[in-house]
Amino acid sequence: MKQFMIKLAIFGIAMFVVLPASWSGEFNYASYTQTTLQDIITEEQNYSYVQADANKDADRIQLEGRVSKYRVSCRYSTIRRPISEKKKNAIKLWMEALQIDPKLASYQQEIRVSEGSRDHWIPIQEQLFPYINQELVNNDTIELFIIFIGKVGSEFVFIATEFEKPISPAKNSIQATASTRAAP
Repeated sequence: MKQFMIKLAIFGIAMFVVLPASWSGEFNYASYTQTTLQDIITEEQNYSYVQADANKDADRIQLEGRVSKYRVSCRYSTIRRPISEKKKNAIKLWMEALQIDPKLASYQQEIRVSEGSRDHWIPIQEQLFPYINQELVNNDTIELFIIFIGKVGSEFVFIATEFEKPISPAKNSIQATASTRAAP
């Protein structure tokens, strides 16, 4: 009985620490690692299934067994397209495997973003589109908060959970004034 009470106390403490963060509904920006899409792809290529025949593996889905969160700077494009059925299926399977309630985030469209000279298509949570439409214009530089979920064929699949548009000092008068005052 004593061991049961100890386990129950430990469980209670763990729930006290863990659950309030998930109930708060606040986005945890600090849990995302700053990097580039190219660095993620290069790193994942080292660990991914080696493809012998691209045609044979076109329907292969590889799922990531962990939640790899990244923050990347990229250029936003207003170009959107529906997510392919293969990608939708991969997202669904990934969410099921990690026991993530699909009602928490719906993915129907993806946006084109660029990093350097490379374009990438990233599925975006549907609930973000009203904010994207209101806050972003074509070619804006944005911080995109993404999760790597795996590959469909040879294409790396990420999902975006949030975005942020960096504020330039010229648009933030307090920062601009502080920068001017601090200049020698």
